[in-house]
Amino acid sequence: MTNRERRKLARRKTKKTGRKKFATTKKMIIIMLALTALVYGGTFLRQLRVQNLGGQTTATVTNRRSGRSSTRYDVVYRVNGVRHTGSASVGVWHNVHTVGSHLPRMVTIYYSTRNPGTFALSKYVPIWIPIINFSFVLLGVAIDIREAWKKPDRNASLILYGKHIDAKITKIMPMKDVKINSGKEFYRIFCIWTDPDTNKEYTFKNTDILLHDPAPLVSKDAVETLPVFVHPRNYAKYHMETDQFATDLQKFYEIYERE
Repeated sequence: MTNRERRKLARRKTKKTGRKKFATTKKMIIIMLALTALVYGGTFLRQLRVQNLGGQTTATVTNRRSGRSSTRYDVVYRVNGVRHTGSASVGVWHNVHTVGSHLPRMVTIYYSTRNPGTFALSKYVPIWIPIINFSFVLLGVAIDIREAWKKPDRNASLILYGKHIDAKITKIMPMKDVKINSGKEFYRIFCIWTDPDTNKEYTFKNTDILLHDPAPLVSKDAVETLPVFVHPRNYAKYHMETDQFATDLQKFYEIYERE
């Protein structure tokens, strides 16, 4: 394999790894957006509901007790000259609408015009919650970009700088410990290679998933070897390249199923 072919293969391997990483990041973004929409959407619907109580005024906070999951406000307010007292809680994910720039001495409340003693606090989601969510997403994207596109992964490094050998296929076995939901098995290929300098034999196996039994393709096309890239000083670090083989295997079974 020429150096140009190695670089091309390494780039393809790095991009493939990058796509997997970005698929994970995409799921993170969707989850973060869903959580943010859930918090904001729930707060918005509740705010519409409490606004339908009919009346709005400001209340004086007489006491505020903070707990692990919520903060309770004791308030006093007047409606048509009649004094009312009560208390209401706000979760840790929300703030209350306050009047004034100091600690919340006055809060906005909505009360029922039919029963002014019934009220609800006007609350909102603080802006720091979505900021933190999106900060984590951006951090994950930045890490993925750096690792996937700037720093070659282990397999790409072996392809670029490792020793290329052609190992002989000796055995094909189903991976009994790994199955998909339908019960279909994955397959593993075992290859051997003998070092001509030391006459020592090494065994290699594929790490990429093969969805179909490769035995028919191996016998039909007389595929005897697969390319393996090993660390020059440690043959335990290796990468068996099966991307092209997996593509040919997929085409083989598509033709077989049509026939």
